[in-house]
Amino acid sequence: MIIFVYGTLKRGYSNHHFLEKLKAQFLRESLTKEMYCLAVNFAPFAIKECKKELKGKIVIEIYSIDKNKISLLDEFEDAPRFYVRQLIKDINNQKGWLYFLPKERLSNRAHFLSPKKGIICF
Repeated sequence: MIIFVYGTLKRGYSNHHFLEKLKAQFLRESLTKEMYCLAVNFAPFAIKECKKELKGKIVIEIYSIDKNKISLLDEFEDAPRFYVRQLIKDINNQKGWLYFLPKERLSNRAHFLSPKKGIICF
């Protein structure tokens, strides 16, 4: 099963250890095909609905994990209660699962990251 990660699950960040525990295999870095927003409060959140000027392609890492372990990742991400996992494509048309936060769950204390040349990176 292919997953796309951003934020604290990426290599070098605080929650990457969980992907290591799941024995997720790093494949490559990429960008989302579609443009989304990235908001930050206590963690980064990919958001589908936001102002056009805040949208960009999100820098992601692509991993392969055993399909039997996706429920453990859902539990870690508190999906679907908090995040919602959705199938999207990267710029190479690779399909993968990415966790989005529904806009109505976003705290008013969160701030949106501005895209640089159409790209958003956390």
